[in-house]
Amino acid sequence: MENEESKVLDAQTEKEFCVKCGFQLPQDCDFCPKCGTPKGNAAEGQSGEKKKSKKWIVILIIVIVVLAALAVGAYFLFFNDKDEDDADNSFTSKQLQTANSNAKAAYNAVAEYIADEEVMGRIEADVIEEIAGSHEVKDGEDGTFEHEIYEELGDIGGEIYIDYPVTVNDWETFVVQWRNTSESGAIGQYPNIVSSINISVDWGTYCSDDVEEVQTQTNNILKEAYTKYCTSEFSEVASDGSYLSIDTNPEDEEDENNRFAWIAITSVNSDLGLPDSLEAEMKSTSAFDGKQTEEFSDIGVSVTWSYSAYTGLEVMYKLMS
Repeated sequence: MENEESKVLDAQTEKEFCVKCGFQLPQDCDFCPKCGTPKGNAAEGQSGEKKKSKKWIVILIIVIVVLAALAVGAYFLFFNDKDEDDADNSFTSKQLQTANSNAKAAYNAVAEYIADEEVMGRIEADVIEEIAGSHEVKDGEDGTFEHEIYEELGDIGGEIYIDYPVTVNDWETFVVQWRNTSESGAIGQYPNIVSSINISVDWGTYCSDDVEEVQTQTNNILKEAYTKYCTSEFSEVASDGSYLSIDTNPEDEEDENNRFAWIAITSVNSDLGLPDSLEAEMKSTSAFDGKQTEEFSDIGVSVTWSYSAYTGLEVMYKLMS
């Protein structure tokens, strides 16, 4: 009995406050005597506002997550497409040099096959007409053209195209093109190699760009290399672009080196598609070695260099006629 009376007393003495202004409410009132806010509606209104607030927060989070997902998807879609386009449409000077080298190896293999057939009494023109066209480098039955070519080019692989008849230097002959079948890129050709990545070559069509056009392309490469990597402090380029020189010690002071000149040499070598071994040879050259020269006919450039402690490394890039 005493417990029940105690609970009633506690309920009667429980304090209530206005949810809006915080004023202590009398026990028997429906409205706040200070601000007039209904006791029940105010609480419900506040609760409803909280629910609406939480609802908008959830919606906002969902919208942010969706937009972020769309942005990430668009990013990867754009750059994947870009990478595919680059893979389809671009290649380096080194890749072109390799393609030309493989085309030359293929040409020699085809010429050897034709010579063997002539020994057996066949006419050269008939043999070439028979094998003209496109061939994937893969093994075939013994005695077939495919088998003989695979024996020579199996390690290289790829695809070859034999174009006949074509005229090279007033001589009617055949031309061989080579490309890698596993990836798009450079097309090599022999004879009359493709001398610049700026020359457009179509598969199955002999590229007969004359020397003057190829020379102009190479001239531009040397001038562009000077503009990109060199300054007049340590470098000089001919007005017609026929040579480019770089001096790592332009003041000729003992054991002095211009680090920007060294960086330029590395960058020019890379742009021209020269092998990495060339720079290693340059760095290992001593004064006793004198002038060193290497020719890169596939690129159309010769490189001459010398070194001494007093003059540093002096490098000259010259066009080949």
